[in-house]
Amino acid sequence: NSRTFDDVAEDKFDALIKSGMDYDKANAVIADIRTSYDRVMNTPMREPHSWSSTTAKYLKDLATLNYMGRVGFSSISELGRIMSEHGVGRTLRTILSRNDIRIKYAKEEIAKAGEALEGALQSTSMRFSDEMFANPLYHNLWEQGKDAFYILNLLTPITKGLKRLDGVVRQDAYITMAIKEHNPKLAKEMGLPKIKKWEREYLRRYNISSDMSKKLAFQKGTKWEKGESGLIYANTDEWTDLELRDSFRESLSSGVLNTIMMGTSADRPRIADGVALIPIRVARQFGMKEDPKYKGYARVENALLSMPFQFYSYTLANINKTIAAYTTGQMKSPIFGTMWMVGLAYLSLELKSQTSKGSERAWDSLSYTDQFIRAFDYSGAAAIYTDFFYQSIATSMALTGENYLEGLVKEKFPEEQGIFNALTGVGGAGPSILKDYVDGFVEMTTGDFGQGAKETIRALPYMRLWFIHGLVNNMTSALDDAIDEDGGFVGFGRY
Repeated sequence: NSRTFDDVAEDKFDALIKSGMDYDKANAVIADIRTSYDRVMNTPMREPHSWSSTTAKYLKDLATLNYMGRVGFSSISELGRIMSEHGVGRTLRTILSRNDIRIKYAKEEIAKAGEALEGALQSTSMRFSDEMFANPLYHNLWEQGKDAFYILNLLTPITKGLKRLDGVVRQDAYITMAIKEHNPKLAKEMGLPKIKKWEREYLRRYNISSDMSKKLAFQKGTKWEKGESGLIYANTDEWTDLELRDSFRESLSSGVLNTIMMGTSADRPRIADGVALIPIRVARQFGMKEDPKYKGYARVENALLSMPFQFYSYTLANINKTIAAYTTGQMKSPIFGTMWMVGLAYLSLELKSQTSKGSERAWDSLSYTDQFIRAFDYSGAAAIYTDFFYQSIATSMALTGENYLEGLVKEKFPEEQGIFNALTGVGGAGPSILKDYVDGFVEMTTGDFGQGAKETIRALPYMRLWFIHGLVNNMTSALDDAIDEDGGFVGFGRY
């Protein structure tokens, strides 16, 4: 078939117009489709080597390699997300059955479905940080350094472990529900209750049709096995129905991605790519021309526009995959799952606080109410709302010098008053890391050299990794004490 994407888009546009849709709406639909296509093909930017793209990329990388040194701890709470999806009992039974040989085989099914490959595909960073050029095949020394960083901060191993766990639980869930739907005799032998309405909807949601479900239930073209723990292992390598096998693996992959989240092409706003589309009726007023591909729009591309959205990959995915699931009744165990998420988030924060004396003091000084609110924020149960909540406090402090909720909720970080601080707060991590470097160099050259050196060293890549964070803080504090304001050494006491 020699048809191009443009040919398909034209046909789709014609079909929309014939259906009665007006031209503006049809153009908007095709624009969304084209944006998703560009993202999947890794070509959202037409000029990836422009000055704005290069600047944005390295600012984002520098921010990532410093600010995300302890981000692995934040993934621990996602075990609660798995419990919300599948139920606490089924999840704990899977964890406790880890010595079952079939469970070990079941873990391999996740890789066959194209998930839990973060170490091989170098894609871990995309979970929390919006990458400029997320191409796993483009892998120079700088990118390899980022891979090492994500292994050292624990995000890669924890993500792989959680995806494998969800995949193992999901295999059992899909096939068990299929048996309950179409094979009551086997279901009775296995001691399974009658299928519920939400379970049928669950199978359909993940593209397991009634016919596919029936084949799974009666092992037509399949050869799943039941382990000693009672959990079902898909064993897809032995399936004779290859179409069924591929569909099952796709359903497995889709489910895992909806549970252990990162922003996909459908989750992020277009501006997160550094691209803005302006309706041509407005753009013409400013002398702009219609884009040849995005009909009805003028297109603006500048990678710096994407800066505020760098660390929103997980948050934006969370809106569609967690908050939407809660509000539409798609969770099996929303209450207990959320309790586990908040509890595990509290544990994560407790562990994170042990990485340095300063972090421990800051955590211990919080009231129980503040610790609970921080744990709820860290759990991801309502990620974007709690993020905006804390951001509003930081912006208030930057603009007025005061926390507008003083005495009720404590700010996450101290924020100095200043309009530039307010702008960098909403401008994203890239401008913030740049400000850290500028402040440090200015302090070294015009003020307290030791203080400036301390700030600059702490802002360097890798310096906030959880296992060296405390050491770096202690060494830089000692360096600051040893250097006077003019840059001379005052010594280390009797040494």
